[in-house]
Amino acid sequence: MEQKYIYVVLSKTPSKFAKMIRAFGGMTYNHASIAFDKDLKEMWAFARKMNNLPIDAGVVREYPERFTLKKEDNVPIRVYGIPVSGCQYDMIKKRVLEVHNDEDYHYNFFSMLFYPFAGGFPTDKAYTCSEFVATLLNDYTDIQMRKPCSSYVPEELHGFLEPYMMYEGNLLNYRDFEPVDSGFFDEISPLRVAGTTVTILAVLALRSATRARRDFREKVKNEYINHEH
Repeated sequence: MEQKYIYVVLSKTPSKFAKMIRAFGGMTYNHASIAFDKDLKEMWAFARKMNNLPIDAGVVREYPERFTLKKEDNVPIRVYGIPVSGCQYDMIKKRVLEVHNDEDYHYNFFSMLFYPFAGGFPTDKAYTCSEFVATLLNDYTDIQMRKPCSSYVPEELHGFLEPYMMYEGNLLNYRDFEPVDSGFFDEISPLRVAGTTVTILAVLALRSATRARRDFREKVKNEYINHEH
């Protein structure tokens, strides 16, 4: 039976948002993606849907123009090839497409924003890029995370994946890439940016508060049960 692989890509992207993440997290590689082929022709990540609307994110197809912003000619990456079974490969791909097709998922913005103080925390139907990749690895491969998936920044994934690293260098030197026209750089009106940002932040705030209350109740319940026994 042919051996299957999934590929994790860590990258240092040049956007202002990426630079902010690197500054907050004290990391070199700020972004994590997952691909289903060695040539990275089918590469996905939890990332912004439009260049000028960073708060609006979900699982999107990735390609070099997104990484370079059509301005950079050097985007440092690391590529890891992880062996999986055919069943694991199919389950990972199914899950990626499920989240891609669900418009209710958002970027786990508050987890990222407060990471230096809280160390990352889960929010219902929300991921950061590294949280999404860590969750896929933990749930569907033989690689098991040692702490909650929401607590990982991209750089930390290297500790699990170093034995599988197959390339380190410039993305644009990895192979020849054909240009892709996706509408990622289309102009967006300031009114749409403001409205979308406020709406998503409100949704995330409500989900974070709801999750925190649920987790607190569960913790109290477990402590009571343990005390009784």
